[in-house]
Amino acid sequence: MNNKSTHTESQSNSPRHVASQLHDSRDPKDGPGWDEFIGKLFATTNVNIQMRARLEALPDRYPRLFPKGHLTRGFEISTGWTNLVVVLSERIDALVPQAPDARMQVKQVKEKFGMLRFYYEIKGAPDSLLYAIRAFIAQAELASSMCYERYGKQGETGNLKGWLTTVCRKCAATL
Repeated sequence: MNNKSTHTESQSNSPRHVASQLHDSRDPKDGPGWDEFIGKLFATTNVNIQMRARLEALPDRYPRLFPKGHLTRGFEISTGWTNLVVVLSERIDALVPQAPDARMQVKQVKEKFGMLRFYYEIKGAPDSLLYAIRAFIAQAELASSMCYERYGKQGETGNLKGWLTTVCRKCAATL
């Protein structure tokens, strides 16, 4: 009986299962794990120097995603998006081993037009894995539009003095 339960759990985390759940909808919020993802994103709102260290440690923590080590330009985001990038990395790293021939390389992580951009290259991966990774990244990009990049608090993306940016209400009032 335990084997059956374990089998069901591993199926629910498989790229094919994730892809099939997303097949009928393009809205990232409809994807698997959205509520848990958002919960983890806003779980911590105190941002400090340790957050930057967490970002910089990701290549060592997830060598399958960062096989060449640290990013050339580092993480081009403020520390408020640390939880977002950490959770995204955890989610992708859990999928990649299920396709042993797949080789992934995160190329760049940055802010653009007020939202997260997560650029990567992947080779030798089945379509189901590609789709699942794209879905997780789409969720992270959408979530970044609701998270102030500087402090990690809930916010909104809008035009601030000619720049698209995501800020919390308190900070928007003072800028």
